[in-house]
Amino acid sequence: MKKRLISLFLVVLMLVGLSVFSTSAATAYDVWVGGVRVTSQNASNVLGNGTVSYNATSNTLTLNNADIKGRVIADDYLSAGIYAYGKDMTILFYGNNTVTDGGGNNTWSMGLGVESGNLVLKGAKDASLSIVSGYALEYSVGVSVIEDIETPGKGGKLTVESGAVSVSYKGNKLKDAHGMGALIFDMEVRNSDLFSITAPPTENGYSYGINACGAVDVLGVNTVMKVTGSEGFESHGIFAISNWTQNESGGYDLIISADINIGVGAYVTAVGGKAKFYSAGINIDGGIYCDNNARSLVAIGSDTDPVYADETLDHPSCSYGINSYGNLSFKSGTVRAEAGYAYDSCGINALTETEYDTETETYIPLNGDVKIDGANVTTVSKGGYAYSDGMYVGGDLTVSSGSLTAAGGTADATNKDVQTESNAIYAGYGVAITGGTVTLTCKDVANGRDASCGIYAFDPIVLGKDMLVRNAKTDFVAGDTQIKPKSFDVPVVIEKGSTDILLGDVNGDKEVNIKDATAIQKHLAELVVLSSQALEAADFNQDSDVNIKDATAIQKKIAGLV
Repeated sequence: MKKRLISLFLVVLMLVGLSVFSTSAATAYDVWVGGVRVTSQNASNVLGNGTVSYNATSNTLTLNNADIKGRVIADDYLSAGIYAYGKDMTILFYGNNTVTDGGGNNTWSMGLGVESGNLVLKGAKDASLSIVSGYALEYSVGVSVIEDIETPGKGGKLTVESGAVSVSYKGNKLKDAHGMGALIFDMEVRNSDLFSITAPPTENGYSYGINACGAVDVLGVNTVMKVTGSEGFESHGIFAISNWTQNESGGYDLIISADINIGVGAYVTAVGGKAKFYSAGINIDGGIYCDNNARSLVAIGSDTDPVYADETLDHPSCSYGINSYGNLSFKSGTVRAEAGYAYDSCGINALTETEYDTETETYIPLNGDVKIDGANVTTVSKGGYAYSDGMYVGGDLTVSSGSLTAAGGTADATNKDVQTESNAIYAGYGVAITGGTVTLTCKDVANGRDASCGIYAFDPIVLGKDMLVRNAKTDFVAGDTQIKPKSFDVPVVIEKGSTDILLGDVNGDKEVNIKDATAIQKHLAELVVLSSQALEAADFNQDSDVNIKDATAIQKKIAGLV
C-alpha cells in the first residue's frame, strides 16, 4: 500500500503539468479545491462564490456553507473534492458544507486528501461537514491523510477537533476496488458532536470504515464516533496496524502502536459489514483501553460465508466483534462485542504472541491479556459453523470489579468431521476472578462433543475470597481448569455471596413463605428480576429451571401438603 501511495503527488504533477515552484504571475500552492488549484491570486475566493478561502501562512482552508464538487486532477488516476500535499492542513468550517467527489473510471476517488502532512478538521458551533467519495477502479476513499514515506512519522494524522463530520460513499458498488471511509496513519477525535464514517461497498475488495497505521484516540465529553464497514470480501469497522520503520541494523523500530484509547466521556461504535470471508467491528494488532470515564464501546462483526476458506491464508471464514493482538483494558463504561455467524465466530478474540522462557522451559504470553476493572462488558457470539465462543483470551483474563457477560452460541456443523465448540470463555493461559459478577452461557454443540464450557482454561482458574460459582455442573474445586453449566438454559454465575442458601427463600428473609411463591410468579411475569442467588433458591424442585412448578411446590409446603 505504501508504495502505491507515494506516487500520488508525483503522478498528479506529471499528468497536470504543473510546477511546485512559484511563477512570476502568482504563487501556486499544492492545494486543489473542486479541481481548482489554489494560488496567491485566487486564495481569498478560491471558487469565486465566496464560500472557500485559503490562508497560505497558516495553511488553513476555510469553508462557509461550501458545496464542493470533485474534479479529475490527474487523468485516469485521481479525482478529488479537496487534495493537498506537503504541509499540515487545517480546515475550518462554518454552516453546512459538502465535499463530494463523483468518481469515475479513475484509479482513485477521494473526497478529501492530504499527503505528507497532518489534517485538522475544526467546526464552529452547529457546523457540519459532509465528505463523499465516488466510484473508482482501485481505491475509493472518503478522507485520506498519509505520511511522508521518505520521513516515517511525518504527517498522516487526522484530528477531528470539533463540529459534526460525516464521511460516506455515493455510487455503484465497487467491483474489485477497496473502499475506505478513512485512510490514515493515526487519528484523534475530541469534542466532536458526531464523527460518522461509512465505507464504500465492494464486491471483491475490502471495505474499511477506518484503515489506520497507528493509534485511534477518541476523547471528549459526549464525543460520538460511529464507524461502519460495508459489504465486501472483507469488512472492518476499524482496521489498524502498528507503524514501524526499518533501522540501519535491519531491524524495525516502532513509531506508533495501533492502540485504541477511549475516554473522557466518549462513545464509540464500530461495525464490520456482511462479508464473504472476514467481518470485524475492530481488527487491530494493538490494544484497546477504555479508561478515564469512557462511556461506551460497541464493536460488531457481521455474518460471513460459514464454509468459505481462503486457501492462501489457510484460514476459514470468521466474524469477530473485537480481534486484537494487544492487551485489552476495560476500566469504565459499557462494552459490547458481538460476532456474526461464521465458521469461526467470537465476540472478543484477544490473540497473543509468546516467548520461550529457557528457565521454566515454557512459553509465556507477551500480550493478549484482558483486564476488567470497573467496566460492564458483554461479549457474544451469534453462532458458528464450527466455533462459537463468547471470548477467546490468548493471555490471561482478570476480572476484579464491574461485570462480564460472555455467551457462546450454537455451533451447528452437520459434517461429523468438523470439530464443534461453544464456550463462553476460552483462555489460553489463566483466569482470575476476584470481584465483580461474571455470567456465562454456552450451548450444546451439534456433534455432541464434550466441548461446551462456561470457562475452558489451560491454567487453573483462580477465584477470589467469597467468590461463588452458581449453576455449575459440579462444585468448583481449586485447581479446576473448566467450569461447565448444570443446564444450557441457566447461566453459570460467579459472584461474591454466601454459600448458605435456604431452598425456597427467594426474597432472602431467612424463611420460606407465600412471599417467596409470589416472587417467583412476578419473576415469571417479568415484573421483577431475581439475582442469581435468588434464582438458585427459587429452583425449589431442583429441576435446573425456575418455573410455576416451583411456586406451586412452595405453596404446597406451606399448606403442609408435602
